[in-house]
Amino acid sequence: MSAKLKQFITAVMAAFVLTTIISPSSAQDYTGAPDCFATAGSSIAGPNNRPSLPATISLGIILVKFTDRTNYAGGSRPNGYLKSDFENMLFSDDFYLSSTHHPENESVYGSVKDWYQENSHSLVQITGSVINEADANGVITWLELGNTSAYSNNERKMMVDAINDAATVMNWDCNYNIIAVVAPQNETASLGRGRAYHGSSNFGGSSSIRILAGELPSGSANFNYSNFMGAYSTSEQWNGSSSGGTTTFRHIGVHAHELFHVLGFVFLGIWQDQNSLSTGFATGDWDVMHRADAGPNRKGECLAHISAARKISTAWSTATDITSNEMAESIQYVNTQISGAADFYRFTDAASGEEFVIENRQFTGFNRFLPAWWDPNAVKGGLLVFNTKPYSTISSNDRSIQRIRLADNGFTAPYTGGSSNPSQIWSYGDPGDAFPGSTNNTRFSMASTPNSNIRSGSPPSDLGGDPTGFAISNISTSATTMTATFHKSYLASNSADATGQNNSRKLVRDADGAYHLAFEANGEVYYQKSDDGGNTWSNYKRISTGTGNNGYSCIASRKVGSVIRVYVAWQRFDGSSHDIHFRKSTNGGSTWANSTEPASNVGANAPLPVIVTPATDKLTLIYRTGSNLGSRISANDGSSWSSGTVPSTGSDDNSPSLAWCDTYWGNNSRSPLVYARSSPATIYYTYYRNGPDSSGWGSTKDLSQIVPGTYNSHQKPSLASSGNSNHRRLHAVWEARNGTRPVWQMTPPSCCSNMLRRIKSIKCIMTALRGARRYTLARAEILLPLLGIPRQNMPGPRAAPRLIESRRAAKR
Repeated sequence: MSAKLKQFITAVMAAFVLTTIISPSSAQDYTGAPDCFATAGSSIAGPNNRPSLPATISLGIILVKFTDRTNYAGGSRPNGYLKSDFENMLFSDDFYLSSTHHPENESVYGSVKDWYQENSHSLVQITGSVINEADANGVITWLELGNTSAYSNNERKMMVDAINDAATVMNWDCNYNIIAVVAPQNETASLGRGRAYHGSSNFGGSSSIRILAGELPSGSANFNYSNFMGAYSTSEQWNGSSSGGTTTFRHIGVHAHELFHVLGFVFLGIWQDQNSLSTGFATGDWDVMHRADAGPNRKGECLAHISAARKISTAWSTATDITSNEMAESIQYVNTQISGAADFYRFTDAASGEEFVIENRQFTGFNRFLPAWWDPNAVKGGLLVFNTKPYSTISSNDRSIQRIRLADNGFTAPYTGGSSNPSQIWSYGDPGDAFPGSTNNTRFSMASTPNSNIRSGSPPSDLGGDPTGFAISNISTSATTMTATFHKSYLASNSADATGQNNSRKLVRDADGAYHLAFEANGEVYYQKSDDGGNTWSNYKRISTGTGNNGYSCIASRKVGSVIRVYVAWQRFDGSSHDIHFRKSTNGGSTWANSTEPASNVGANAPLPVIVTPATDKLTLIYRTGSNLGSRISANDGSSWSSGTVPSTGSDDNSPSLAWCDTYWGNNSRSPLVYARSSPATIYYTYYRNGPDSSGWGSTKDLSQIVPGTYNSHQKPSLASSGNSNHRRLHAVWEARNGTRPVWQMTPPSCCSNMLRRIKSIKCIMTALRGARRYTLARAEILLPLLGIPRQNMPGPRAAPRLIESRRAAKR
């Protein structure tokens, strides 16, 4: 639990004075306020138009009827619903909790006022009254608008006329912040769910309508447009969203939902709306702004909260920002009206501005009818992960702004599992939505499903954007207090080949000490950089360009003058053949040139490309084809590439591994190469001349022939160099089998003479090169260059034998 939450729970809520009318001009400064949907100060409403908090919003109810349809009268209300029926449902405080308060004795769970107190943690109070006159028995005089019920389909006109007639014709007091116009009985579809309007352009449900000052009463003491925030309409009755539902007095659902449409504009300048039934946009019963009908009869008797993201946006709650790794936290579900009592967490991606807002949601209070509430065997609640985008343009809704990342990566609507009456008892959403959920998903990262990447397009398959690095691990089972570990920068991949398989370099340390990393995840190649020894890392940069299946990356670096250059090569598969792609950065990884294609259509087999930088402007690139090993040579820092040369001629040659050696024989540099041939399983060595004597690839040498004994299955070679220009050594390691898998090392004291030793005594366990599996490599000086550690930090040529002697002496 955050310290902020503990402080809220232990503190005594300060009393505050409720006002009858809130004027939009009485504002507080929202600069720096939490931002999930709107940039504080730049939304259409702007910070100076937002009510100060705590706030009291006054709501006036106008009941209207038509010439061909009057209000309901029957049952326990022979003269129509009473004024107290409406006011108890809307404005009572901890009173509307018994079925005796509902005209048809249906179960109720609290008023609209109660709902807003619980959601805003008492920062927003709803007060008001029915504007129509009533007799001593509470029987209401309904306002007749002089039109047939078809007139209600023009909701904007109906609401404008209702406010005008009430204030000027009936001389009723309409001086409220928000007006709700209630039409008789169970109205037509356009009024069955309600439609909200407010006083600004470009908004208004499905149409761009606004209620202007000139359309409403002017010069009347009964209406003050400067206090007016907006209006909504609904009907007095509803039969719910389940089939065969009985038409009864309307519950709180639509009122709370439509009221927040107006408040969403007032507080945020955004038309809060998530009504789309598309599962790609859906938040279902987890957010009232998507579904306002939650309850035992799907009539909106007990609707869920708004999302934590919306609460933060309205400044009704604050969040603990995730700014470090390994944040082990207790996440509390707090169902209380205490101001600020919410344990929410938020991660913001610096590059895109997208946010992930996390809350613990449990089945109590107004959240008691969340998905599968009826099923005693279903998983109840858990961590909800809402994903929001910055709000930068006026929109008629926020469907594209807020999404929910579902733990089971699927949305069921309607969900009826375990229901005794699926036509009546169902939910929009399922028990797998919250983490860990029915699928026991305890991890959320760039490599999980769903992932924590930014969005890339249209839902539901729009999670293919760049990684954010955000992750949640160790998510506990659902409970009032849950635990999880948050990570600001978490490296993960869903590929076993993320950093391995082709024995190529994934991590390099440049001449200035910075680390550069290239890896594969979700079919793309990404880059990161660390300037502080790996303590912190840059945002993820997508190196591949989003088409085909990209992987098997290799990275290289060199310093030219004062400039660090970084090079990445990888393969791309288009479904039938592979291409080799290349990008470079000439400013230490800050920006990257466009992707180029040194080799195309190289075959169906994975080419496993590797790249080195043997000279100032030269690059050597090796890859596998369908018939041999091919290469590309660039003499101008990758701007262009030579036609392919063939360093080997075996159709089953594989696993190329490159190194580079400089200035021996006085001829500048070489690009040594080792590779495996699968039939027979052998290891070969050759090199490419990059200096003045450049004459292509030298002859090949079979390294596996000089291994003593009867070893076979030689495979998976790696190569590195050590020493200096006067005493350069190459080190080749590979696997060979003779009942076991020892590792062999070849250490030529010069380019062409060979010395082979079997190393038994020293082992180094290294997990990075092959995903999560462990392999054994011998001799630290072999491992270090594979990981990109500079040669000057490796043991000298004589260090390892001394270690071996020491180990052998200890055994004797």
